[in-house]
Amino acid sequence: MERKEYIQAVKELAEIMKENDLQYVCVQVGEAQINLASKPQPQFVQAQPVQSAPPVRETEQTSANKNTVKAPIVGTYYESPSPDKPPFVKVGDKVKKGQVICIIESMKLMNEVACNFDGTVREIYAVSGEAVEFDQDLMLIE
Repeated sequence: MERKEYIQAVKELAEIMKENDLQYVCVQVGEAQINLASKPQPQFVQAQPVQSAPPVRETEQTSANKNTVKAPIVGTYYESPSPDKPPFVKVGDKVKKGQVICIIESMKLMNEVACNFDGTVREIYAVSGEAVEFDQDLMLIE
């Protein structure tokens, strides 16, 4: 495949992706291979590598003094910034509004989850390194 043909094929595939609302396309013709992936359109957080991205839907009032932190996106839950670092929070820790309490990795981007209120961590439901679903309970804070 010559350069002009390759560029034209990429343009056509990008148009097909857009028209059909596709996230990923892989085409192989002979030894030539084209892989295209669209940018994810975050709905609940601004995904930025190792930057604070306050989620819109992360908490739910469960009673007068209890709040549930919910996963703002689908991904892998991490309790610490790296394996050799201590967890952001542990049961019994006091947290402040805006404090980073965990990370959710999604599409190779690290999304910091910040708490929306002051309180004390009473329970941590998620397990570090395991997948979490959107709106899944992560922690109970009162």
